[in-house]
Amino acid sequence: MKKQTKGAIAAAAAGALLLGGAGSYAVWNDSKDISTGSVTSGVLTLGACTPAAGTGWTSLNPTAAPISAITSYRIVPTEVVAFNCDAVVTAVGDRLTATIVADPSSISGALASNVTATTTLKKGTTVVSGITAIPGTPTQSVNVEVRLAFNNVTGTTAQNQAVDLTALKLVLTQTALTAP
Repeated sequence: MKKQTKGAIAAAAAGALLLGGAGSYAVWNDSKDISTGSVTSGVLTLGACTPAAGTGWTSLNPTAAPISAITSYRIVPTEVVAFNCDAVVTAVGDRLTATIVADPSSISGALASNVTATTTLKKGTTVVSGITAIPGTPTQSVNVEVRLAFNNVTGTTAQNQAVDLTALKLVLTQTALTAP
């Protein structure tokens, strides 16, 4: 074998050893446990919504008038009816906030496309935008009002049609915290 070939083989072997074949670049390291305990998740639930008075239904315009049976009531264009109920929210969690809204997908029937739903929350007589967990007080009473406004339609549009409210649903949703 020629000296040049032997030299090339030796150089290649030395390079392989330097690149980690039989040796290594040593890096010191160490670890320690962080014994801080555990964290527990909170709770967010919505209790049944019980009518605040009578059936809970009221026609709001031109003046408020109780509705004795929503199933036999005949709504007219531009009229607003409201369902008013009281519910208990269980909210446990540091920095927990939530909202309650009527789920528009739970309103069905031929008249549904001509009805707009809005939701208002009250704690006592104060209108609030949502629920905030109160340390040491896991449950809170809230008053929920769902307003259904019949759109202004013309001619014979939406006459003698029904809006099905049998599956009307309130949805309690945590307000997501923003990322840091």
